[in-house]
Amino acid sequence: MSVRNNAVFYMRLSDADKRPVNPEWIECVSLRCLMMNPVSPHLHPPRKILVDGQLLRTDDIFTREFETGNAALPDGETFNGSLCSSEIETLRFDEPGLYHVSFGVKLFGHKTPVTLRYEIYCDREA
Repeated sequence: MSVRNNAVFYMRLSDADKRPVNPEWIECVSLRCLMMNPVSPHLHPPRKILVDGQLLRTDDIFTREFETGNAALPDGETFNGSLCSSEIETLRFDEPGLYHVSFGVKLFGHKTPVTLRYEIYCDREA
């Protein structure tokens, strides 16, 4: 978690030869965020659905080149996409608990999206 209960999500999409995926190949990006049940979160339904299937602007998230050197990333990590939760009004981590955030990235010509999953644990109220 960063300042004011925001999180930054870093994403890396590449082809089989480890080349960055061209943003023009991405048909759509959808966002889903669930606040999980504190008792056995993986076995019980979520406590709350915060965002369900919100479509995001692809060009705001992905670039053609991998970027490196960001202070928030471990050494050697690269990414070609990033998004700060502060950019999305409904993506908030106001209550303590475990959040599941997933981005569905659908490429043109593919039936199913690639899913990028993140778990965020917030240990205090906003």
